[in-house]
Amino acid sequence: MFETPSDIITVIVAGSAILLVLVFFIISFLFAYQKKQLQHLKETQKLKAAYEKAITDSRLEIQDETLKYVGRELHDNLGQILSLVKLNLHDAHNPEQVTFAKELVAGAIRDVRTLSKSLNTDWADEVPLPHLIQTELDKVERSSNLQTEFVHEECDCTIDSKNKLIVFRTFQESLNNILKHANATLVTVNLHLAEDQNTCTLEIADNGVGFDITGAAQGSGLSNIKKRMEAIHGQADISSRLESGTRIELKFPRQPYAPGLLK
Repeated sequence: MFETPSDIITVIVAGSAILLVLVFFIISFLFAYQKKQLQHLKETQKLKAAYEKAITDSRLEIQDETLKYVGRELHDNLGQILSLVKLNLHDAHNPEQVTFAKELVAGAIRDVRTLSKSLNTDWADEVPLPHLIQTELDKVERSSNLQTEFVHEECDCTIDSKNKLIVFRTFQESLNNILKHANATLVTVNLHLAEDQNTCTLEIADNGVGFDITGAAQGSGLSNIKKRMEAIHGQADISSRLESGTRIELKFPRQPYAPGLLK
């Protein structure tokens, strides 16, 4: 088969070279695959960390907002009621004033019970998103001159409780921005299910002064809103024009978001 010993040597050398090349490619492939796996693991861990941070931050900020609301109610509403009770009890011999004072006290007791329930922020884990939104809008109407409208058409926007906290906190932050900066008189909120039946959309629009979106694109408020939605694989679209109000559209998946399953 081989005419000379040199032919044998040539074949052996060529075969060895081919084998070495194959081994090199296999090792390179394994290294590249391992590197890709490690990179994927790092990205997954980073996503998980961002997700858990968003949940923790949202929970703490909801608690903070609740405490601020309770403080305002105690100072403004209950303080005023108790002052009226004191005035009416100056003349304790007048049956009408005593009756009125009793009614005021009964109302104050109801308000205290309502406030005590709101201090338990775990309720946000248990109730549907539309109820959370409506409760927050009721608080806004009660404590400001802002009128609100909420349309949700009985849509099935049931989402994971952790993701719901992030969406609700994003909604709270959007409302706070409107109260602080928009000088608006009306906020319209719409919650509906997208045509694909897999995505929920929450729209918040006001009739305020608006702002230059390009100049505010890097602002911490807008940045926080977008980062929160990205943490649950959602999306935030914000549009505004001077003297034409602002519209915020939050899109988020119905199904629980698992950062570890991202490809």
